[in-house]
Amino acid sequence: MTNELRLRIVDLHEWNGATLMRRTSWMILRQWLLVVLATAISAALASAETIEFDICDDSTVASSRSTPSEDFTAIDDGSVVRHERTGLEWKRCAQGKEWDDGRCAGEAKQLTWQEALDRADETDMEEWRLPNVKELRSIAERCNREPAINRSVFPDTEPENFWSASPVFDLTGHAWVVQFDGGGTLRVGHNWEESRVRLVRSKE
Repeated sequence: MTNELRLRIVDLHEWNGATLMRRTSWMILRQWLLVVLATAISAALASAETIEFDICDDSTVASSRSTPSEDFTAIDDGSVVRHERTGLEWKRCAQGKEWDDGRCAGEAKQLTWQEALDRADETDMEEWRLPNVKELRSIAERCNREPAINRSVFPDTEPENFWSASPVFDLTGHAWVVQFDGGGTLRVGHNWEESRVRLVRSKE
């Protein structure tokens, strides 16, 4: 083998080695970029499911409230309020509590999703039903936390999860709750988890 041929073989090995390193580096970089992109998408989706609560400051809190008291009218014996903006009528107390002289007395029941749906379908409940997730979010107060609700309209509300009637269509066995500690939403397994319940009715 001539010296010239040996040099060409060495050059070819060096070129192949350099090419392999470049390809390996690009594959590592591509994997890293995919991880970063997936993380960013997950964060964006998570934030899209949560009501923002950091927009209320002392100077604008009155005008920034999402559920001001003047948007609600007490009806019946005061145990129900009509949300004038949506036309929905809400029980002021969670299931298990009773309206008593401006307060909700007793202890809120914790039910599975199916129990909550069944309770709303009982004949003595008339037209009361479990709200869908959009309806339930409509009474979350973005300027309040723990609980994230208008305390004058809905007194003695626990800062806990409340069931909606909305199943999670892309996740079998789960339903949406509204988290009234901060006002966000969460997908919860409805076969084993228990949450609180507030009923609503629609009036023409």
